[in-house]
Amino acid sequence: MNSIGRARAEAHKRAQAYPKPAYIEVHIWREPPIALDEWLAEVSDAREWDRHSVRVGRNPSNGEAILLKPIPDGPYTLWLGHSSRELIPFEFLREGEIRILADAETLKKVMEVAGRLRAHVGNRKRDPILDRHIRMLA
Repeated sequence: MNSIGRARAEAHKRAQAYPKPAYIEVHIWREPPIALDEWLAEVSDAREWDRHSVRVGRNPSNGEAILLKPIPDGPYTLWLGHSSRELIPFEFLREGEIRILADAETLKKVMEVAGRLRAHVGNRKRDPILDRHIRMLA
């Protein structure tokens, strides 16, 4: 094996030593922003979602739903449907976006939710999630 072959083999060996990331941060967003009432309606099925960590109030002048000061763990809605039985937090941000740390299974759920909300899925800079990102999770 020549020196280039040895270098490639060594680089491949080093790459295999580092585990693949288990999660990637994804955001669900759209224009106009997702309204809190719309998000709460989307996650209203108590068999699939736990909304107890979301504190909501109403604007007295127009009745619009508003987030109150978050509880210490944040304004999370927990997805209960992951096959690992792990509770997966979906965080509603004030900008009308939802932030999730997703593994491959959760990313499928994110895509499903975004489709119903007619929204996009991407990273925090709103770049789309690409097939290479999905392969990293597999």
